Amino acid sequence: MKHILAVTLSACIATINASGEAFTDTPYDETWDRLLRIANIAYCRGINEFAVCASSYQPWDDRKYDDSASSHPYVFHRHHPEWGNTGRFWDYQARCAALLRKGSPVVDLCVYIGDDAPLKTFSYKLPEIPEGYNFDVCTSDALLNRMSAADGLINVTGGMSYKAIIVQDRTHISPQAESKLLQHSEQGATVIWCNKGETTEDALAKAAIAPDIHIDSDNLPDSKVLFFHRTTPDEEIYFVYNHSDSAYSKESRVRTRFKTLEYWRPATQERETIATDDNGTFSLNLSPYESTFIIARRR
Repeated sequence: MKHILAVTLSACIATINASGEAFTDTPYDETWDRLLRIANIAYCRGINEFAVCASSYQPWDDRKYDDSASSHPYVFHRHHPEWGNTGRFWDYQARCAALLRKGSPVVDLCVYIGDDAPLKTFSYKLPEIPEGYNFDVCTSDALLNRMSAADGLINVTGGMSYKAIIVQDRTHISPQAESKLLQHSEQGATVIWCNKGETTEDALAKAAIAPDIHIDSDNLPDSKVLFFHRTTPDEEIYFVYNHSDSAYSKESRVRTRFKTLEYWRPATQERETIATDDNGTFSLNLSPYESTFIIARRR
């Protein structure tokens, strides 16, 4: 939804960004490394700015009301024992946010969440999304008033486009919404009817919609490789995160016309050229809970 609404944080019209409330009620004994896992998942959902909405104002040195013994312990204040070591945490956020605000987001799939009230993204209704694809969600307002089909794509006023729209399971669809979806299909767009028994994986294969990035992880809530993709005229920017306590090492490919690929490591600022074969295949190696940028660009 955030990309459909074209939420913009900069003066550049082509840049679509999204801000999210972050780290609220983080307990006093939380570690910065575990907080980074929350941040990395958010980056892979298209968030590129965090708003820390609660930080203890603590002007005194002789009173420490916000500690492990308080009724509401919280990690974000200057008397926390690890506060002096937070520089790398904020530097990491700055590097990631800077790259993830460049260009425009690339999202292949849009999930229509129907007319049910309340309009929320219920996980039990969401279709199973194969690895290598990202998705947005939309409501009836966007479907009926902001979307049109052309050249096999679902285009949205504001600049976004999708390769397919998915009707999630157990979803109430108004006659107007169903008519619009059928119209998109007749105009050549891919509509996947999960509410009528279609599976996303089979429908994407039938429509020859290839993954944006080739990933083959465990694809479990606590063990999977996530990503987000943004594009500019001169480069493709992939943020990739291994959300697992096991290392990941498998062959991968990204969707790009550029031949030069590099790893940019936001935690260390290291850059490394990626060796690829003639098909653009390369080895993607990530330590547990490690993230990296894959940058494809002109030579």
